[in-house]
Amino acid sequence: MGYQPRKQRKFRASAPLHIRQKMVAATLSKDLRKELGRRSIPVRRGDKVRI
Repeated sequence: MGYQPRKQRKFRASAPLHIRQKMVAATLSKDLRKELGRRSIPVRRGDKVRI
């Protein structure tokens, strides 16, 4: 089972907003990783992120 990069790019570029929203994720700090048990989470409006 393989995938074609051009089709993956097309899917990401033309994805509907409810799917595109899930594609935007941020990694968590070490203390939040321990607390939530996850490495990254999707970013939502109002979330504070450090760049």
